[in-house]
Amino acid sequence: MLRELEQLGRPRHEVQFSLTIERALPQTSGEVDEFGTLLGELVDDGIEHFVLDFGNPETADEADLFIEQVMKPLRN
Repeated sequence: MLRELEQLGRPRHEVQFSLTIERALPQTSGEVDEFGTLLGELVDDGIEHFVLDFGNPETADEADLFIEQVMKPLRN
């Protein structure tokens, strides 16, 4: 995509990239670390927006834990 933008002469800053990820919420510290690393790498690659589909978590606590352990560190 970036090569095509360059070939068309379209500046990178004019285009926003998003990605949808469908998977279960991470449950273990290893899964949390892996998912955080994945999202960080995608941000480094230029992805600016994510649609995260975790299916139907059983409790709000699961989502809160994801926010605390994965999303907040990415914002810093």
